[in-house]
Amino acid sequence: MKYLPERIFFLFFVVFALTFFPDSATRASEVDPTQRVRIAECFNSPPSGILLLQINDAFLGLAEAPPVWQTLTAKTDAERRNLERASVVGVYDMVITSNEEYVESLRKQGLLRRVALIYAEHLLLVGPPELSSKKKELSAKATMKKIFEDEDLFFSSLDNDWVSGEEKKLWTQAGVARPYDNKNYVESGHDDIGLLIQAEEERGFALTGEASFAQYLDMQRYDPQLVVYADTGVVRTAHVCLIVNSGYRKVRTEMADRYVDWLTSEVGAALIDSFSLGAIAPFRAVRE
Repeated sequence: MKYLPERIFFLFFVVFALTFFPDSATRASEVDPTQRVRIAECFNSPPSGILLLQINDAFLGLAEAPPVWQTLTAKTDAERRNLERASVVGVYDMVITSNEEYVESLRKQGLLRRVALIYAEHLLLVGPPELSSKKKELSAKATMKKIFEDEDLFFSSLDNDWVSGEEKKLWTQAGVARPYDNKNYVESGHDDIGLLIQAEEERGFALTGEASFAQYLDMQRYDPQLVVYADTGVVRTAHVCLIVNSGYRKVRTEMADRYVDWLTSEVGAALIDSFSLGAIAPFRAVRE
């Protein structure tokens, strides 16, 4: 019992030290929110959010990696306008977008300080497998012309501006000036996945981004009822845009640069290429 007071004092000191002097790992996890890199996502396929979360997790596993914070996904025009206003006042450090018009608008406003391409996504023509004997070996343009001539059911997206815009070009290239003259041409207001489910249920054709089709395959993994008829050759590319911020956000600006340096490195590109959903890799890293 001689040393009991000393032992009690020692235990008290250990408890005090652990309480008031946490280790460095604990301190690192308690980052000042004002120093988090703000990332906004605008006009991408839904699975891109899953990809970015995986990228963020991999990045945060690195030593000395700055913390990141994904804050907004903008899909509608109203959300994009909110994002543009927020960018003006410097809320976001980085925007990842597949919309080239939006990138150009940031450039015209003087908000872009750096831009890089990170991944590409293809536009696919998909449809029910039972019609593949007549159309599967044709090119995308020839298949679309055959769809029109045979009056097959075709679902046109009203929700996705990229798909809708490219569809019009493909019909023109296929020599079809008025695709809606096909009595089975249907304009659909569903989102990307809803459109594919509608095409599956009613046995029709549709155009879709490769990432959205991968998400559909993942959802319907036990019995998907749509197959790829053709890769249209149309590709859209996602840009990572670093936003001009005011001086007091210098720390976040430096960390955002480090994030993009890593994202555009071979390590980041390999991570993008390895991303899989629905048993396919929907994104292809762009190596500049």
